Amino acid sequence: MLEQCLEPISTECTVSHPEPQMVRAEGDDYSWGRMIGEAEEKRIVAAQDILSELPVFRMHQPWWLPYQFYLYYSEWVARQTLESPVVRAYPNLSERLRGMAEGAGVRLETLFLFHMLEAACNQHSDREVVATPAPGGCTAFALGADRIQEREPVILHNLDQVPQARQFLTVRRNSIKGELATIGLTLSPLCGVVNGMNEAGLCISYNYAAAVETDPKGTPVSLSISDALSHCRTVPEAIDRITSRTRNHGAMLMLADETGCSARLELSGTYFHVEMLDDPAGILFHSNSYRSDKMEPRQVAQTAIYGETCPEPLRGVRILESSEYRDRRLMEVLSECGRFSVDDAYSLLIDHGEACDGNANTVCMHGPYWSTVASVRMLPKSRVFSVSYGSACNASFRDFTF
Repeated sequence: MLEQCLEPISTECTVSHPEPQMVRAEGDDYSWGRMIGEAEEKRIVAAQDILSELPVFRMHQPWWLPYQFYLYYSEWVARQTLESPVVRAYPNLSERLRGMAEGAGVRLETLFLFHMLEAACNQHSDREVVATPAPGGCTAFALGADRIQEREPVILHNLDQVPQARQFLTVRRNSIKGELATIGLTLSPLCGVVNGMNEAGLCISYNYAAAVETDPKGTPVSLSISDALSHCRTVPEAIDRITSRTRNHGAMLMLADETGCSARLELSGTYFHVEMLDDPAGILFHSNSYRSDKMEPRQVAQTAIYGETCPEPLRGVRILESSEYRDRRLMEVLSECGRFSVDDAYSLLIDHGEACDGNANTVCMHGPYWSTVASVRMLPKSRVFSVSYGSACNASFRDFTF
């Protein structure tokens, strides 16, 4: 079944994308931030400029308020909301943010606004209606070492985002005094990471979840991932560290380490659930729906829809529709799959559905609002972090190592 749906399904799939490049930064936390800010200044400034084009940002602007005032007010609110929780939970990361802002020549409020947008889907929602869509979708896999011919555990991840995000993708290698070196994929204005690996082989990938149970004094999940990668060597250590702090939005994390230990971590504001991969020949996967009975009551209802304030392509669509389709499809596909080579395992990310018509509900996503903008493969034993920009069905990976 899987082999039927691996070809690019539109000309959009074959558009060339720049090869991922690595930005290196080192020193103490402030110096790291300063180096990142200076290296990515143009893209950080461009990201601020492009906010005016993002429906997720503009949809709550009062009609009577000029955009520039709305921008300044939103930045002020973001800093007032996030600065104290971030300083309290991650004082070192607050120093990195300060360095980034000064290195890029932007206001610290600007960077806090981008981290605030990370929690957008949970700021105006209840069990039945979401007024602000999540920044993206995503699908992730963890494959046990016995499922791979090379006896190598693997994490795979499709990053689904709005098209505007593509130009801000960046790979960073961080060497900060007293911490583990890391390689991560993120967006230029963010201090945290979406996918990351450290020198000990710990790997983490990040999907959004439509949680309704959040903590307004919590912090963005991307920061907790960055923090865990800087300090933890194993999956249990990372889970303990991440869950010790509250979050201002929901998430689904996939984790693996060099020992072959893998886990799915479901997060809401103050609750979490862990599922370990007990079978070394098994596969864990998730999209954007909680899988556990404990967490399901803490996300939007199955009948919940995107409200009238959301971008037009989403209005009236069930919020969990895409993740339910992807989860159901993957259950079918995986029931027929045997062992993979490291290279063949990537085929899981290319699936265009039974009809081979890649759309908003397929693993390789081609939707009117979100699409797959990057794919990642992480090998915790070999310490190889591989990234491809663009659609999964036209991937060309570049490998990064320590």
